[in-house]
Amino acid sequence: MQNIDEISAEDELIRLLLKRQTELNALLEVTQAINKDTGTPTLIQMLQVILKSYLQVGKLRFLIEREGSFILLSKYGGVIEPVGSLHKACVKLDKIKTIAAVADHDDLLLRTYDYFIPIYHKKRP
Repeated sequence: MQNIDEISAEDELIRLLLKRQTELNALLEVTQAINKDTGTPTLIQMLQVILKSYLQVGKLRFLIEREGSFILLSKYGGVIEPVGSLHKACVKLDKIKTIAAVADHDDLLLRTYDYFIPIYHKKRP
């Protein structure tokens, strides 16, 4: 007969494996949508659902850079900052090419976030 600790550890492992499977399925769904040339609004909505529901990301700002300025495409969670303030903060992230922690950044607005994740499409941020 198994003791309670062994059952708990086994249950926790199963829970963790199911969570990882759900995350992988969500990423596969986005990858398939990208490969099918799904429209930008649909992709952003998919990413928002995945990040919020599956990965429990509590706060998101999804911006795109166009001709030197940033356009806010999607947002949820936290206090919504003025677009001008967000734009000024994002300019400070221009040189970052990989995922970076920003919780200790010099900019006070950026400190309210955990990570900056640049996304590239055909070598364009």
